[in-house]
Amino acid sequence: MAIRKADLYDFINAKALKRKAELKKEVLDALKVAFTPVIHQLYKDLDPIERSASSLHTALLAVQERHPRYAKAWNFSQLVGDIGRHLTAMRRDIIQENAIWARTNLLDLGTNGLHDGLEEAYSIVESSIAPVIKEYKALVKVSDEVLAIVEGSRSGDKAYRQLQELGVDLTGFEPVNPNLPAVIKLSADVCILNGNCS
Repeated sequence: MAIRKADLYDFINAKALKRKAELKKEVLDALKVAFTPVIHQLYKDLDPIERSASSLHTALLAVQERHPRYAKAWNFSQLVGDIGRHLTAMRRDIIQENAIWARTNLLDLGTNGLHDGLEEAYSIVESSIAPVIKEYKALVKVSDEVLAIVEGSRSGDKAYRQLQELGVDLTGFEPVNPNLPAVIKLSADVCILNGNCS
């Protein structure tokens, strides 16, 4: 079959990364849901500022539409973008940042400190998604083991057979035929190099 180890390794790695990303998203979403009411309560004084910033952002976008000078002005566009990205969502940014830190703590043995007041919400999420955390950690371990099998095999064919014996789903893996020449397009006729152009 002529399977290259590198192709098999890349296939398995991509498959593992895709599944890890799905589990990470599930954990992140759960943390955001749990952290949102806490952060909104702790920073309730930011609500009028966010609403005012949203109104200002909408008004500035209208100015850009009506006046080409402002639509093309880089400084003005940057200001409008910053207001839209940062001032209208100050609490959302705090939630996002803390959720990412908490996810790292839960899945990758991180030691990030979280915002005061999030401890209870963190514990509740940790308990409620314990099966997801367990699955993620098992996935990390098994994907490392499977990749080590590929790296340690003498050939890609042997690694492929061994993975099949272990029950690894290799659906979608298409080995590249190394005997086929790569299609290359030159920028000019090769006769220039040969010196025989007529």
